[in-house]
Amino acid sequence: MKEFFNKYLIVIILFCLATFLIFPYFGGIFRMSYGEGPSMLNPGYINYFYSWQDKTNLGSFFTNQTLIFLFSFLWKILTPLSFIAHPSLLYVAYVGYFLTGIFMYICLNKIFNFQNKFIYLPGTLLYIYNIFRISSGGSEESILMLMSLPLFFLFYYQLLKTYEWRYVFILVVISILTSSMGKNLALFSTPYIIITVYFIYFLIAGGYKKNLNKLLILNISMVVLFFLSSLCWLLPQIELMRFYYQMSDSGKVMWTNLSSGTFFDHFRLLGMWAWRDGWTGGFYFPYFPLYYQPFMLVTTFTIPLLALFHLIFLKEKPMIKFKVFIAFFYILSYLLVSGTKGFLGTFYQFLFDNIKMYREPYSKFSPLLIFATAFSLTISLFYLFRYVKNKLLQTLIIFIISLFVLINAFPIFTESFKAKPTVAQVKLNISQVPNYWNEFNDFATKVKLNHWILVFQNNGYGSNSNWKYG
Repeated sequence: MKEFFNKYLIVIILFCLATFLIFPYFGGIFRMSYGEGPSMLNPGYINYFYSWQDKTNLGSFFTNQTLIFLFSFLWKILTPLSFIAHPSLLYVAYVGYFLTGIFMYICLNKIFNFQNKFIYLPGTLLYIYNIFRISSGGSEESILMLMSLPLFFLFYYQLLKTYEWRYVFILVVISILTSSMGKNLALFSTPYIIITVYFIYFLIAGGYKKNLNKLLILNISMVVLFFLSSLCWLLPQIELMRFYYQMSDSGKVMWTNLSSGTFFDHFRLLGMWAWRDGWTGGFYFPYFPLYYQPFMLVTTFTIPLLALFHLIFLKEKPMIKFKVFIAFFYILSYLLVSGTKGFLGTFYQFLFDNIKMYREPYSKFSPLLIFATAFSLTISLFYLFRYVKNKLLQTLIIFIISLFVLINAFPIFTESFKAKPTVAQVKLNISQVPNYWNEFNDFATKVKLNHWILVFQNNGYGSNSNWKYG
């Protein structure tokens, strides 16, 4: 029984937490809605993204329609469970939180293989329950990216460790399956950034074996296969980006937020566009003030400070080179999230000037910072338990840290739901669905949507939260 709990209790905890989030919506007609999500116009995902991208608001070209194998597979598994909750809710809960947590747990366990498996719980919870993850909504592509990121890193770690060809092909398959997140190229690039940085560090740190030629052949082959397998959607996507670039006066009128937030807020994994509306100076999110209350200040600073505890032991074995990489990657991610602030600010400005997809540092690079923090927190707990040897006290520490992680994230589920809109530009994550939208829901569910639909008013980017007013 002890072995069973040590092996599966984290899985049970992750499942229970994911279920807890959507339990209030069991048996109802509720469905997930966010930003540009298609679930209002196409609640049954008829033809999947077809009605969303090509048939709404006079249409916009979507280059990934043939590359949604993974999402299609997951959706078909969840659809028969519609009597429990709408598949969009099940997708967010059990793919976005549960399955993502399982993959992060497997990644940490395979790399470190600590005897005490509970040591992975705080880092796993931090990766799936953090302010960036929850505030970013439940978009299909962001869920696929966060779900696959631990697998990308784990299999690339194994590739550099074993020099085996099978990991090249596994990574290429994962890349193909997750290509639908390529409709946001900045999001798509996230896993490739981390494996590129790790490869460069691996070479500089001398981590390669004697056969450097084989290592280079493996990596070059992998990059070529990545590129060739993506040509069918990447080339039209590049053409589309070129069109957007020209229409925006060479990118000069594109919205940017390169220096938002503060160093302190980024450090405690906050800083969502400075948590303020850059146009009016008001609150960007209704739960913004809560994170400046004393308890939240203490708990949000506790997690990253504890994560940095392992820096004291960088020179100690085992895995000294890997620990140094995690420390380096944490610092690099932190500076990238900070945008044009700090001594890497010029580098980030160069990134934006030449690669317009990195137009907003917080949403583009926070996943990397959270990924690095999850690893750092796990390593720090390992060294902390060198001094705290009592098993009961270790369990208590893990419980308290895990509770802090959840407390820091859950106000987004609660406080933002309580907010009442006072103007048409709603600043909250939930709103009452007008009756006419329920009528459209019935229509969209019954009809195949093989004709064009024009939705009034077309308020542009991310305007679905304003549906009651437009």
